[in-house]
Amino acid sequence: MAFYGKEQVLKNTIPKCQAFEKGKCATWDCKQIHTFKYCYNYQNTKCDKVDCPFLHCTSVEQYTYLMTGEANEQLKREVG
Repeated sequence: MAFYGKEQVLKNTIPKCQAFEKGKCATWDCKQIHTFKYCYNYQNTKCDKVDCPFLHCTSVEQYTYLMTGEANEQLKREVG
């Protein structure tokens, strides 16, 4: 089951990184959230697209990152 936009919950957590939104922040040490687009096909079943433009991680990994700002190894590999 995918984590579908719990915006109300996220408003009171870690703020979004404005520099990342402008393409200027490229560090995992940033204390703010980098907003990514996640592949919901991957989270719900599977994604067969070779060049999928979205991040492949579980909904738990996505939720953990959004709530804590801590990226696990899978998310770091996906982002590069």
